[in-house]
Amino acid sequence: MLITNRIQLNDENEELLENASSERQTAGMMKYLRGKQRQLQDTCADSQQERQVFSKRSHKDVMERVTSMAKFIYDNSDERELKERRETGSMSR
Repeated sequence: MLITNRIQLNDENEELLENASSERQTAGMMKYLRGKQRQLQDTCADSQQERQVFSKRSHKDVMERVTSMAKFIYDNSDERELKERRETGSMSR
């Protein structure tokens, strides 16, 4: 009976050790995945900022070209006159 109990306790101990090892592996994998998730979020944030900067720069370039073309169309008007035309509605957008 004593030998049977000892064998059973030994088996239970091995099972507990395996479970503890699995839990450590799982915890390690979760830590790794959280790190990768943070890294991905940081990359997306950087990409979002780059996209915003690019969009603003592109918008500025387009607006400069439109203003330049409008000046040419409206007899090479200066900025002040162009602004007045926009405000009075004599120039379509």
